[in-house]
Parts: sequence; structure tokens; C-alpha cells
Amino acid sequence: MWFQVGSTGTLGVNYGDNTNCNANGRRTYSGTKALALNTWYHVTAIVSGPTDMKLYIDGTEDVGAYDGFATGGAIALALSRLLTK
Repeated sequence: MWFQVGSTGTLGVNYGDNTNCNANGRRTYSGTKALALNTWYHVTAIVSGPTDMKLYIDGTEDVGAYDGFATGGAIALALSRLLTK
């Protein structure tokens, strides 16, 4: 899992299925709030599955959109093991 800041200054959270970082091998959730340069933010991501991700900036949810086609791979397996224990 990794964060990225897009060209418009919006924050995104990504996770991959360990195949590659293109749209077929990763899933991205990008928020809509543009981050200002030279400003500190507290950011949190909750990734529960390929269509269940949330971003929080300074404690406020940043609602956005999904991109990419990864369906979970290793992360889905790890999450299912954690949730069933």
C-alpha cells in the first residue's frame, strides 16, 4: 500500500496485487481535496477491499473515486485471514 499526490494536488491511496503498478495490477482511491504545498497534514487510509477504501485528511473524510482493476490478490488473502481469526 502506498500514498501518492496527483498532478492536481489530490491525495490517493494505492495497493497492488504484486504483479505490477499499472491499472491492471493496482487499485487506487483518489480524494478530491487539493493539498497545499509546504503544509503538514495528518492523513489516514483505511483499505478493507478493492471497493472499500477511505481517505481522511486532518480527520475529515475525503470522498473520491476509484481507478485500476486489481481485485485484491495478496491483500485480499491477508485481510480474510485477519478477519477470520
